[in-house]
Amino acid sequence: MSQMEHMPPPPESDMEVSKERKKNTFGKALLAALVLALVTLALAFAVNGAPTAHEIGKFLGRLIAVTLVSALITWAITRKRSISWPFWQLILLNLPFFLVLHLITSSGTR
Repeated sequence: MSQMEHMPPPPESDMEVSKERKKNTFGKALLAALVLALVTLALAFAVNGAPTAHEIGKFLGRLIAVTLVSALITWAITRKRSISWPFWQLILLNLPFFLVLHLITSSGTR
């Protein structure tokens, strides 16, 4: 038998590990937050009816800020994980941050 047959397999390269880590991207976290933002927008229109242009502007401004910050928090948690998270788990992880931020930004407004 040759010496090559007794050698252990080479270790995983850093490139393969980094490819696996890149699956938890900010884009996926942002998309999960956008799903929650669209649900919130649909519920707001269904409950409140047609708002004025000024109310729409205020609501969308708060919603954009909440969406970006909650996606950033979700991405910060998942970016160092060695496995890729399924999309539904990203939505569930994003949900508490989205709700708390939305409550904070909406407090004191009518």
